[in-house]
Amino acid sequence: MSDLNKLTIAEARDALKKGDVTSVELTQACLTAIDGADALGAFVHKTPEIALERAATADERIKSGDAPAMCGIPVGIKDLFCTKGVASQAASNILEGFKPEYESTVSGKLADAGAVMLGKLNMDEFAMGSSNETSAYGNAVNPWKVDDRNLTPGGSSGGSASAVAADLCLAATGTDTGGSIRQPAALTGTVGIKPTYGRCSRWGIIAFASSLDQAGPMTKTVRDAAIMLEAMSGHDEKDSTSADLAVPNFEAMLTGDIRGKVIGIPREYRVDGMSDEIEALWQTGRKMLEAVGGLLRRLLQPRPPCARADQARLRRGVRARSGCDPDASDPRRGLWSWVHGGCRPGRDVSSGRVHRDREPRRSAGYLGACRARQAGTAARTATHRQTLGRGRSAEYRLCAGTGRGFCFQAGKMVVERRDVSP
Repeated sequence: MSDLNKLTIAEARDALKKGDVTSVELTQACLTAIDGADALGAFVHKTPEIALERAATADERIKSGDAPAMCGIPVGIKDLFCTKGVASQAASNILEGFKPEYESTVSGKLADAGAVMLGKLNMDEFAMGSSNETSAYGNAVNPWKVDDRNLTPGGSSGGSASAVAADLCLAATGTDTGGSIRQPAALTGTVGIKPTYGRCSRWGIIAFASSLDQAGPMTKTVRDAAIMLEAMSGHDEKDSTSADLAVPNFEAMLTGDIRGKVIGIPREYRVDGMSDEIEALWQTGRKMLEAVGGLLRRLLQPRPPCARADQARLRRGVRARSGCDPDASDPRRGLWSWVHGGCRPGRDVSSGRVHRDREPRRSAGYLGACRARQAGTAARTATHRQTLGRGRSAEYRLCAGTGRGFCFQAGKMVVERRDVSP
């Protein structure tokens, strides 16, 4: 077989089981492609020795008949995942030379399933970016070209998207806080999934915003994403937010039958000035869904531009909570100020009364309409503790009207104060 690196996971899996190809051959084809694509800046730490050793082990496993679907499949690992004995520096010079003595749960699950790690992939520094231009390694480049310019593959999982699109690996891991899998997948013509929070363990992943981060697969096809996600998923006792749920056979769910499924089309996403090309693609997509039985419904999603700003506030709040925000130590900055229009420090808060902020938030309509979806990735309740003297202290909790989560009740915030023991 030729062009082995261009196979999908499903195609390679079937070829491996039939004996038409070996994992060593598949891996060698990818390593050759990687060495010829340094200009893309996708792979930043190559591990050919580890890859060929794991490939040989996978071939023996396949011959014995004990081969999960990912066995022998060459993959790339985003530099945000800690990999034992292999540089894991989140694309930052701060962590230069860091080689963990432990393996992240997700990369460990892939290794246990027989997947072959080809190396570590480029990304935005500490996953804080959307174009892969903040990396200590330099930019990752989109393999798709329209002229002589180097185009962005998106971010923060830009290296993963570039590597999969350029057929340097059959699949890659990514992480998504506010679009870092989905956006680069869209910009490179690949498939990316942000799983439900808790489906994949976060243990061993260098955190951006812990209550929003989630690992997911980046692949060439939807079927491949289903295969890889099953291998990545599962309960992990080392991650307190890991969902203790059975992992289904995601691939078996791909029936292609969407008859009767209601698909929402936000009216606001068709903006003024949208190019004719994008408009045509939008209409083509609608017709495709209708042709196979989908029920399309137009949705009203007020003020979608505010969603990005709200997401930024959520991320900053979580960073402050985890001590990653330089302003977190000051109650008038960091932990409080990110809500912008919700709770604010001052006389009403320190008086100890439970109160609602009366200033309407710009995004109240959006958050109210999307409460269920947003709450699925909610940050933890933020707490600020203040010493009152005489052995007493007070605890302030930012919470919604129900007392849990951040700003998911028509955009209003509640501040609750209670005296606590020292």
